Order: sequence, then C-alpha cells, then structure tokens
Amino acid sequence: MSKTRFPMLKLFILIVKVKPSFLIVSFLKSIVMALITLLSASSLSVLLTYLENNSYQEAVVAGLVLVLLIVLLDFFNKLVNRFKEYKDREVNDAILEYISLHMTKISYEHLESANYQEIKERAKYAITSQGAIYSFVSIISSLISNTITALTLITTLALLEPLIILILVIGIIIIFLLTLLSISLQIKQSKELIPLNRRFSYYFENLLNKRCQKDFRFYNIGDYFVDQFNCFCDLTYKSLLKNMKKIGLNAAATGAISYLETAVLYIVITYKTVVNKLSIANFSLQISASTTLASTFTSLLQNVFELITIANYIEPIMHIIDTKTENTDGLSLTKIEKIEFRHVYFKYPNTDHLILEDVSFKINGKEKISIVGLNGAGKTTIIKLLCRFYEPTKGEILLNGINVKEYNIKKYRKEITTVFQDYKLLNVSLKENILLNLNNNINLSPYLKEIGIDEVISKLPYGINSVYGKEFSDDGIELSGGEQQKIAIARALVKDSSLLILDEPTSALDPESEANIYENFNQMVLNKMTIYVSHRMSSSKFCDKILVIDNGKVADFCSHNELMKKKDGLYYKLFMLQANNYKE
Repeated sequence: MSKTRFPMLKLFILIVKVKPSFLIVSFLKSIVMALITLLSASSLSVLLTYLENNSYQEAVVAGLVLVLLIVLLDFFNKLVNRFKEYKDREVNDAILEYISLHMTKISYEHLESANYQEIKERAKYAITSQGAIYSFVSIISSLISNTITALTLITTLALLEPLIILILVIGIIIIFLLTLLSISLQIKQSKELIPLNRRFSYYFENLLNKRCQKDFRFYNIGDYFVDQFNCFCDLTYKSLLKNMKKIGLNAAATGAISYLETAVLYIVITYKTVVNKLSIANFSLQISASTTLASTFTSLLQNVFELITIANYIEPIMHIIDTKTENTDGLSLTKIEKIEFRHVYFKYPNTDHLILEDVSFKINGKEKISIVGLNGAGKTTIIKLLCRFYEPTKGEILLNGINVKEYNIKKYRKEITTVFQDYKLLNVSLKENILLNLNNNINLSPYLKEIGIDEVISKLPYGINSVYGKEFSDDGIELSGGEQQKIAIARALVKDSSLLILDEPTSALDPESEANIYENFNQMVLNKMTIYVSHRMSSSKFCDKILVIDNGKVADFCSHNELMKKKDGLYYKLFMLQANNYKE
C-alpha cells in the first residue's frame, strides 16, 4: 500500500477549498489573542512607568483604559471563540461530506480491493474513534493563533533584549528533541493499538448487531466475546506498559528543562536590569514578555507534535481522497439499442486467473436474455463489466456500435436499471425505498400489483408510507426476504431506462412465486432490453435467448427450445436437474 505524500498539506488545501471563511475566522481570533497577550504582558510595565515618574493621576487613567481594553478584547475574544467553534464544526462536517461524496465516485474496482478495504477501515477509525478531521481543524486554528502571538512577542523582545530570545530558542530546541522522542514512542504505540482497536470494534459492533442476536442466544457467544475482550485488554495493557516508563522519564526531563529555562531567564533579566540600571517597568515588561513567549513556544511545539501524531490518522483519509474516481467525461446516451461483447477476456486486478475467456455475444433491440451457468462460471462478472465497474483485460464491449468507455458514465448508467443479489433497502418509508430520488407523484400501484406485494403493503399500518426497519422508528416494519426482494424489483421497474439487469433478484422466493413474477415482469418490460442472471431456469423459458457460460467461456447462445434439443449440453442438464428436483 503506497503512502500518500504531504497528507496534512493536502487536507489544509482541501479545507481552504471547501470553507475559505475558516481562515478568516482563524486569523481574526489570532489577532485578537495576540493583542490580548501583548496587552497583558505590557500593562504592568505601563503602569509602573507612570508610578516611577510620580504621575499618579495618569497612572489611574492608564489603568482604567487598560482594564477597559482588556475587558473589550476579552468579550470580543469569547465572541470570536464561539463563532470559531461553530466554524470548526462546520469545516469538519463539510470535509466529511466531501469524503462521503468522493467515495461514491471512486472507481468500483477499488471498492473490492483488499488494500482499499484496509485503508477504508483505517480512515473510518481515524474519523469516528479519533476525531481526526475535527482535531486537525482545531490544531490549525491554534497554530495560526500561537504563530501570530509568538511573532508579536519576538518583535517586542528583540527590541529590548535579543539574548532572551536566544535562551528561549535553546530551551525550545532541547524540549523539541525530547518531545520528538516522546511522540515517536506514542506513534509506535498507536500503530500497535490500531489493529487491536479494529478487532475490538469488530467484536463490539457484532455484539450490538441485531442480525447476530438469534445466533447469540443459541450458542455460547457471550463467554466467547468476554474472552476476546479480556484478550484485547491484556494486549492493550502490555502495549501501554512497554513504553510507559520511557514516556514518563521523557515528560519529567521536559518539565525540568522548562523550569531551568525559566530560572535562567529570571537570572539574566535581573542581572541586565541591575548592571544597566534599567527601570522596574522595563524589568516587568521583559519578564512578562519572555515568560509569555516561553509558554507560547511550548504551545506551538505542542501544536506541531499534535500534527505529527495526527498525520498517521490523516494519511488513510487523504489516500481515499486521492483514489482515482470514475471519469465523467464522454458521449451522451439517450437509449441502449444494441450491446456486443467482442472477444472479451477478464481477470480481476492483482490476479492471474482468467474469469472470462474470449466471450462474444450480441443483444439487439428489446431482446430478453438469460445468462445461466454454474457458480463461479463468470455470470456476475459479465454484468459488472456491462455496468462498467471494471474494464475488460482484453477485447471490448460495444454499445450502439461504440466502445462503452467513450460514453459519459453518468448518462450511461442512467439508461441501466439493476437489481443485484446484494441490494440494499434503506431505513426509510417503502415509498422512498422504491422511488429514491425519482418523481414523488409516480403511481406505484400497478408495479406493486404486478410483482404481488400490493396486498402485503395494504395491510401495513401506514401502507406504502410505512417505515422499513426499526433503526429510527418503533413503528418500523419488518419484511421477509422475498418481500424485500419484491420491493427492490419494484424500485427497478419504476426507473425509466432502456436496459434492465436482474442478477439473482428472486433467490429468496419459492419457484412458483418466481415464475409468476417473471411472467408478469416480461409483460411490464416489453419495450426494454432485459438481462436475467439466475441459478434457476424459470426466467429462461420467457427469454428470447439464453447465454450459457461454462468456465468463463460461452458454451451456447440460442433459444430455450433449441438448447433443450442439445441433450448433451450444459443447459439441458441444468434444466432437467432442477425440473426433477421440483417434481420430487
């Protein structure tokens, strides 16, 4: 898995891109904080100057003005802070939205990659468990604020006593090296904990997964999970203990250097004040500015190391954002009239095994085609290629005589409707599940009746508006596997496209229900090109042609009646085997 270069810089550029107002608010807060810091560091010095000159009345006036300024700046700072907190959250949400939308555009071949799955899990952990995006945004805000404050104080001290800056720089370099060692230990520890946390999350999520609850009640799952949790805790404790002593000693050394730095500053400033016979006001200003600058340097250092730590979490997030997306350029498409596979070979990425070998066939006009074959023969792979989830390793797929790669992929998929084996129903109303983002005024009754789900829906408490699932509603309804599939089929029928693909859409139905659906289905899609993929032969009898796939090759491509004459053919054997099973 290749590393993403400059992940933090890329994320910062992305933040500026999606929410440029974030920088404005951060700079505004930084300027206010710099003014407050400078005013706090110099106010006592100003008052002492007046008092040393016996200007008591001016001292009172100056004190009142300083108090008023500090109160106003503090009020404005709290106001800006509130707005910045809101802006930080807004930026966090905007980035998460950007990532979510980006993931829907990533080339499908990456989604089935083991490497991508690992990266996705790391990114999910970073976002949900570590709050990496929000942490990064907050650190950047603090970094900008501390930088401006430090520059203001450095300018002030450079005019008063440059030696102070040298002492602070030496101290910060030593602390930097010690902290760098501590951070490296923490990063190492974090890398050890990530796989442990992933295992813990896996067990914990499954423990709460309602689909697992039936099995949990009949098997000794409880004790098993307790053992796994205990194992996780032991491994975590050992990982933490291993570096705890080193990190503790490092922290003690860092604290000692910080106190030593402060002591040296006091000695130097006191010595310079006595030798050069400087005023108490000047002494006060140097002490306040130097100690404030020291704490600001420490905060800056903390910001830098927080970024170093969080870089490990940001990297997989930016890797996802850098992952190649589907190309949306290309020709427009209004209707699919002809499909041709021309000498297509295909093997999945990072494998040497050919799934399809020299596959050629044509589908014309409104033909109904059934693709049949044994498990693993390559039926679903043909559909994936046709849907442009992958590109052929060799050969080409033509649509209306043009290579499918030449078409705008959005326009291309708009003309295709699919029902896959792993369809997904959402926890929204059944009506929304069927329509998704289509016209809300479509009359669904004919579609529901044709697929035999109308009576079931009419008996539900809220009919078609009943919410599926109980994730968000106690009134949510549950459906059997067959009923869920019928809702998915209704969704496909409603979409107005010229090609309909059904990949094992009726696997949860009994043979009789499946046959009825296909019979009614064919009547509803007379004007559409249709491709069925099924282990059962029910769909085949209604089709114009059957594409028989055997070991990744085209074994036959003709009508049901013609195939049934070939008694030594694969199709005949499969059909008769199922027919005999149904008779029994």
